[in-house]
Amino acid sequence: MKFNIQTVEELDAALMNNGIKNRALWKKKTCIEMAVLLHKTPIRYRSYGPFWWPIKKILATEGFDFGDATNKTNICVYTEDNYNLAAGVLLAIEWAVTSFGVNEFDLVMASEAYHYVLEDSDMERRALAMSLANMVNTASEGL
Repeated sequence: MKFNIQTVEELDAALMNNGIKNRALWKKKTCIEMAVLLHKTPIRYRSYGPFWWPIKKILATEGFDFGDATNKTNICVYTEDNYNLAAGVLLAIEWAVTSFGVNEFDLVMASEAYHYVLEDSDMERRALAMSLANMVNTASEGL
């Protein structure tokens, strides 16, 4: 899967094209929507690629806990929360359409190419637990 937004200006343009004027309100609303989605379908954390790690921290500061696992090799080049959120959202849209379930990404950021594999042990456990619970519920409905 390829993602090719390289500059803050491109992210700004993407936000503006989507009618985002109040970034603080957008950040809060985006975090709430992400948290609801991730509680419902934890495996979707993969859709944010390497932006998951700063997004996970942002979610924690907004009061949403998705575990303590971290990644020491954070390749994100954005220092502002809104940019990491925006990049994650844009990547998630592409991921949902072209690469659902995949946790490997080819990214071009700041003119550097990266191949990135995302794995958050907290979220993988949550996804597995939810999958097992769904299988048990499905099996018991058939009895």
